[in-house]
Amino acid sequence: IGVTGVQTCALPICEIIPVNLSDLMARGDALMHEYYMNALMADVVAAQDEFDVVHCHLMPAWLPFAAAMRTPCTFTLHTSPHADDEWVMGKFPRADAVAISRAQVAAVSARLGREFPVVFNGIEFARYDASLTPGKYLAFLGRMSHQKNPLDAIRIARSEEHTSELQSRQYLVCRLLLEKK
Repeated sequence: IGVTGVQTCALPICEIIPVNLSDLMARGDALMHEYYMNALMADVVAAQDEFDVVHCHLMPAWLPFAAAMRTPCTFTLHTSPHADDEWVMGKFPRADAVAISRAQVAAVSARLGREFPVVFNGIEFARYDASLTPGKYLAFLGRMSHQKNPLDAIRIARSEEHTSELQSRQYLVCRLLLEKK
């Protein structure tokens, strides 16, 4: 389920809005993401019986939705929990939250007396044959967003006259073949 307005994988994606929310906000057509995230979670709760598991990359503010669901729901935390996050995690302990590092949740784990599972972001480099030989691909690992700046990766690749393949390993794979100059 996503709000990007782009479907690039074999699994069905339920759109909440037809365009990328970051683009709407950049144009001034949307001001507060909370309205859209609330709509997203309300749609997920309504359709929860269609899913085996729901995996969210939203802030812990939306954990109360997960606590109310019958379908297992897990949140991956991408920032260090602050006081409000800690409060909601304490208030709704049944809602699953997963960290991306032990350091990220060490303090909140100690204060809440609760261990959070850790699933590291990263690549198993042993599964790939790395080469230092210049090639024709550029791998972009991250979400395709303004903040992650894939457009500069494309610009740099074009200036080097490379064909680039950008891949986001965060649920979507976007492939952009760039023409050489």
